[in-house]
Amino acid sequence: MKGTISRGRYLEEDVLVRRRLQKSDKNQAENLMIVDLLRNDLGAISEFGTVRVEKLFEIEKYETVFQMTSTISSRLKINKISETLEKLFPCGSITGAPKIRTMEIINSLESSPRGIYTGSIGIITKNFSEFNVAIRTPVIKNGEGEIGIGGGITWYSDSEEEYQEAILKSKFIQIPPIEDFKLIETILLKNSKLYLLNLHLKRLKKSAKYFNFKFDIEYTMNELKKAIKGIEDKRKVRLLLSRNEKVEVEILPLKNKQDFSYIKISPERTNSNDIFLFHKTTNRYLYNKYYEKAQEEGLIDYIFLNERGEITEGCIHNIVILKDNKLLTPKRESGLLKGVMLEYLSQKTSIKEHSLTIQDLENADKIYLCNSVSGIKRVSLLRPLPWAYPFQISYFIKILFFKAFTPLVGKCYKVEYKMLCAIIRRSTNKDGRFIAPRAE
Repeated sequence: MKGTISRGRYLEEDVLVRRRLQKSDKNQAENLMIVDLLRNDLGAISEFGTVRVEKLFEIEKYETVFQMTSTISSRLKINKISETLEKLFPCGSITGAPKIRTMEIINSLESSPRGIYTGSIGIITKNFSEFNVAIRTPVIKNGEGEIGIGGGITWYSDSEEEYQEAILKSKFIQIPPIEDFKLIETILLKNSKLYLLNLHLKRLKKSAKYFNFKFDIEYTMNELKKAIKGIEDKRKVRLLLSRNEKVEVEILPLKNKQDFSYIKISPERTNSNDIFLFHKTTNRYLYNKYYEKAQEEGLIDYIFLNERGEITEGCIHNIVILKDNKLLTPKRESGLLKGVMLEYLSQKTSIKEHSLTIQDLENADKIYLCNSVSGIKRVSLLRPLPWAYPFQISYFIKILFFKAFTPLVGKCYKVEYKMLCAIIRRSTNKDGRFIAPRAE
């Protein structure tokens, strides 16, 4: 195992990262150096002509990294496990080459033993034995732990890159534990038909492959058909896939269409390196929190910014703006899931991915939200209102006037009045500035 690179955030990025590692001259040179060394070590304890390289420069996927590995086999001419371990350890992938000289250098530079992480952990049974090189193995004693991390140096090595690779190798112990999660697809059921089903299943398949979830499309389709059988009215179907291939289908009522169509910027920012932003899962606490908040405040959705101040998405919507006769949507790399409706629209018309900021929303000719259940809706951004917009303030005053002095007209404005009162109640920020919807 020589050659390490960080996983991508979604399947397509994984493919590019994997290819980069596969074609890396530096990592191939490092891997090949150790392959030659281990062939030599095995040759000393194996029958003549049986040492073979089974696989060379194979890429293996782990939770946080891709690893370049090569596999070497031989038929041993000695039968003692202790003698085999004595001849092979310390492993050449730890010492580097030439083995004897590098061990002398390590011994002169390091003041204490490395411990188990460069040794071996294994099992011996009546029929077989199996041992490893115990790299990336934390040792915990009396409530304290340590882990050794290192890497191979070749002529192609860069000191800063080698240091960052060492940090990457320790990433698996730095990630906070994540509760077991499920993959989700939310599908519109109308006239006994599941809309945009193929796009939903395609996205689910990609996320399942990324997270190593088992996914059987035929089994999933059968579960969906059983769940929706006999339902003719309009519903929302929630499909959940567990890591062990278990499929759950929930049939939920559709909420009434909202009369209001305002969005607001979330004060909490997302991190574009968070892999869960690129997949629809049950691990969505922040989005659930702000969607509930949006409903309480009479908003259609909250819109998120990432750590660089780029617009990403809403809690349950993608965002598209019309600016200078061009349809623009935030770049995927900003940290978002490209929804099924946005994917469908992108196939039908030209929607360019672009880094968008709050200023782009404020200067947009039109703003739209979309998802595969509620469709497309034009919205307005609630933003701090400079006192140079008296016409917007007068709009609020007009509605309140009708409510107070013209009961009959007030009834006609009942829904709008309630909405506007809610807006006014939350329309003063910490600086005492008035907040109002952007003028159409």
